[in-house]
Amino acid sequence: LMLPNLSQVVNNFSQTVTLKKTTQTIVNYKPVNTIVESQIKATVQVASDETLKVNNLDTSKSYFTIHSTSALKVNDIVVYKGKNLKVTPIRDNSDYGFYKGIGEQVLWLTFK
Repeated sequence: LMLPNLSQVVNNFSQTVTLKKTTQTIVNYKPVNTIVESQIKATVQVASDETLKVNNLDTSKSYFTIHSTSALKVNDIVVYKGKNLKVTPIRDNSDYGFYKGIGEQVLWLTFK
């Protein structure tokens, strides 16, 4: 059974957002974090009440659902309309041609 590739559907509704990924290297025996920014295509919308319930998320915070054909990982930051969204749970739908994540709006950026 061949799975449908939905990447074209995701791309049809997408816009350009900034993706910030943190990589860690060791310099002089100490960890050094480097932030790498790239432009990706994604759809971003306010997370539904159902999404918040299913994922047991704090309803006092702002959450957004993110769909992208680019790989998303937990703790990545998606910058959407000036908001920094820290990617939390990820659903790897790459068999269907896209990734789905929930972004929690963060006011202060700290990379681990």
